[in-house]
Amino acid sequence: MVPSRLKSRPVRRRRASLLSRIGTGIQKASFAAFVTVVFLISAALVSLAFVSAYQYLLTSSYFRLKNLVITGTGPEIERELIQMGGLDVEISTIDLDMKDIKQRMEIHPWVRSVSLKRQFPRSLHIEVERRTPIALVPGNIISFLDETGEVFKELKPGDNVEYPILTGLSEDHPIRKNQISMAVGLLKALKSEEGSLSFDKVAEINMKANGLMTLYLTDLKAEIRCAGSDFAAKLPELKRILGHLKETGRADQVAAIDLNYEDGVAVSFKKG
Repeated sequence: MVPSRLKSRPVRRRRASLLSRIGTGIQKASFAAFVTVVFLISAALVSLAFVSAYQYLLTSSYFRLKNLVITGTGPEIERELIQMGGLDVEISTIDLDMKDIKQRMEIHPWVRSVSLKRQFPRSLHIEVERRTPIALVPGNIISFLDETGEVFKELKPGDNVEYPILTGLSEDHPIRKNQISMAVGLLKALKSEEGSLSFDKVAEINMKANGLMTLYLTDLKAEIRCAGSDFAAKLPELKRILGHLKETGRADQVAAIDLNYEDGVAVSFKKG
């Protein structure tokens, strides 16, 4: 018979081993928790230091926007863009939201696009691409048309009205778009011309649904008929005809000049 004290020894050893393992697990868990706490505290301190440093930079006069340069436009639009971009208040160059400033400035009706370049510590350069009006488009309201064929701004009191008027546009969008494209092409062709055929002498372009157009000049009491797609090719012949009519003193007697002939130009004269 085994003495009871001998039987209890393995039990005590197992209990001791179990307690030892539990103790080791507790120690490991405590150490892991300690490491986690230290990590979290360290991360919090680093974040706090970063935030504090960032706030310091934002309020530092060293990074205060002092040199704002805007090119590509005049003083009036420049002042408007500064207000639209929120640059009329003290602001840090670090805190500039370039994308937001660009989007707000490009809402301006006379601005096609802006590009911004930040130069630390105190400078911001803004280059403005301004819309160039090329004609006026009447309708329920009169609007400006730019060189890309885009209607971009309603005519307001005080605006310059010395631009050709584009009339006869179709209500059908595809046709209208093609008509505008032809008119813009004609006007661009006249940009480099001088005399009675210069851009400044164009009073009106009347568009037709069949791709034809009639050009009216301030220095000629006659209409010039042409196909929009052929005008650039017909321009040298038109210049020759106008020169001849002026030299012979018959320009005021002309009723119409028709460029829509493959083998030349037809000139009709007023009766009487």
